[in-house]
Amino acid sequence: MLKIAICEDNSIHCKQIHDLTCSCLQAAYDVDIYTSADDFLARITDQKCPYQIVLMDIELDSGDMSGIHLAEKINLSNSGTQIIFISQYLQYASAVYETNHVYFVSKQQMEEYLPRALSAACRKLSELHRQYFCFSYLSRDYRIPRSDILYMERKLRNTEIHTKSQIYYCRDKIQDLIEQLQPDFCICHKSFAVNINAIHTLSHAGIEISDGTRLPVSRNCYQSTKDAFALLLLKSQNEDL
Repeated sequence: MLKIAICEDNSIHCKQIHDLTCSCLQAAYDVDIYTSADDFLARITDQKCPYQIVLMDIELDSGDMSGIHLAEKINLSNSGTQIIFISQYLQYASAVYETNHVYFVSKQQMEEYLPRALSAACRKLSELHRQYFCFSYLSRDYRIPRSDILYMERKLRNTEIHTKSQIYYCRDKIQDLIEQLQPDFCICHKSFAVNINAIHTLSHAGIEISDGTRLPVSRNCYQSTKDAFALLLLKSQNEDL
């Protein structure tokens, strides 16, 4: 479910933004509304910004804290949050580029451009989803680059996620994790899954990955692992042409 925040101190504009947002989105979503920067800051002070999309009015009635300054704090809290600036003053159009954001929408043209902005934000989120693997463990949320993952191993009730630098843990079974990580990962054994890009050599005796670790490959999984590895090699050859 998409978590969306609207930061707007004008009740009329806030309702317009909310209604347009609800009419545009096809995915499931949840919208929180904030009328001041202080209220929003209180939400993210002790934790990572929980929102995927923030629709931000630039001139908030919060003293020195403008929407641009608030966006800078959001960038630091969660670089994956997609910020859409909304303003009736075009002189801010250049200033917003001091922050990471996905779109600037004039309030006079919201009906035309807010749907485009939301589409752009959703596309960016999809791109990030393909680049990162998100999971939870012991009430903490994690987001790591998929390319950093070498392999996963199921041990008792936990799955160990072995990356280039450290080991993470999660409760999910390997079969469930693979659904999120395909096509770059495959199950090579009932207790192991491997990042196909990390495979150095593959044989019936097992798999050797880029850091020298050897993994088992079961008879039932050998052919599917071999096919996935061959497809990767073919793709690499085509890219070199």
